[in-house]
Amino acid sequence: MIGISLFTILLMLLPLNLRAQEGKESLTHILLDIEESARLQPDSLRLEVSITSTFQREADVLNMLGDVDKAIRGLAVSYSGGSYNLQKNCWWEVNRQRCSGFKGTLNYIFELKDAKQQERLIETIDSFKDKYGKNIEYSIAPPSWVVSDGKKKETERALRLKILDTAVELGKEIGKRLGKNCTLHRLNYQLVDVALLGLQKEAMVRALEPPEPKREDVNLRVRATLELVCR
Repeated sequence: MIGISLFTILLMLLPLNLRAQEGKESLTHILLDIEESARLQPDSLRLEVSITSTFQREADVLNMLGDVDKAIRGLAVSYSGGSYNLQKNCWWEVNRQRCSGFKGTLNYIFELKDAKQQERLIETIDSFKDKYGKNIEYSIAPPSWVVSDGKKKETERALRLKILDTAVELGKEIGKRLGKNCTLHRLNYQLVDVALLGLQKEAMVRALEPPEPKREDVNLRVRATLELVCR
């Protein structure tokens, strides 16, 4: 009787196993790539400035850099950096290193909302040439227009939501074609940021009206890989 009972149970479980396998085989997994993009107009002029001071005494170097930093902070413009370094002023001459006094460097990265602000900024830095003469030098990297972090994040969020809406609509359309119910199983985002910059012009030292680089749109793209499961 025990053998017959076990055999009967196996016969009863066999159709259940077949139905379970059929259910698994009826699942359809679909992988898709979706990309959305938006063109943004840059809203910040990026300007990198390096200021160098040389004196015989360390204290004089630090005092001069402190004067410049105070004046820049007084302009109330957005910037990062403001870090400095101080070291002996050395150079190579006829295969021999020579040193005289000390040299300090102050570095800034400005993000200006109005291109006219760079004129005021350069005039402020340049005014120290009248006070310190050859003891101060500064250089300005070619400026470029960039998209601020706030504007970029806002646009990226909108693109992510747009991709999500597209994924849901695709699930409905594909489900109709297959005669199944498709649901979103997985969605992975990838940000692709491509800047289209124009030809940059270098700001001339001691220029009362520094040139403004061309403002080129930035193409912000968000790409996503999604998986649909259709039953």
